[in-house]
Amino acid sequence: MPAGLRIRLLGGLAMALLLLLAACGGNDGAWGNPPPEQPPEAEFKVSIPAFERDGPIPERYTCVGENISPEITWTDVPVVTGSFALAMYDPDAPQGVFDHWVLFNLPPHLEGIPEGVPSDDELIGGGVHGRNSYGDPGYLGLCPSGQDPHRYRFTVFALDQMLLDSSADKQALFNALTGHILGNDRYEGTYPP
Repeated sequence: MPAGLRIRLLGGLAMALLLLLAACGGNDGAWGNPPPEQPPEAEFKVSIPAFERDGPIPERYTCVGENISPEITWTDVPVVTGSFALAMYDPDAPQGVFDHWVLFNLPPHLEGIPEGVPSDDELIGGGVHGRNSYGDPGYLGLCPSGQDPHRYRFTVFALDQMLLDSSADKQALFNALTGHILGNDRYEGTYPP
């Protein structure tokens, strides 16, 4: 077959193929369209009913009040959650970050923790207290020095499994979190107001 004829034949076939593809490329949803967008998963959220996010923390949760832990709840938990962990700390302490409360291995069926959690190493219903900055298990009420407000951060993590043992502090918890966080939220308050 002569070269000129071969070029015309290939050009004609290419044109026919393009026309065929254009005819089949209608936007009727039969194929080729991206799937409809799925609604995004709800975002894991933490709430502390006793005070608003970024608001003043009531005195009852301090060393001059009842020195009890606040109720903390969470919603929109990732489906495959295996446990929860919590770290509560003061980033404004004069000597550096001060850890007031560390909890982990909280069972995945929990929707929060009640007010006034006892300071026992192991919690009734599951969960383990880590060590605060004094090396003790349990909640240590807010007790800032001076008159300036301090920020207190309550961070809850939804994790894919249980972690650690009761001798762990916040740093050990944070080191163990790598690769296991499914969701987290930080709720902050201030004291004194």
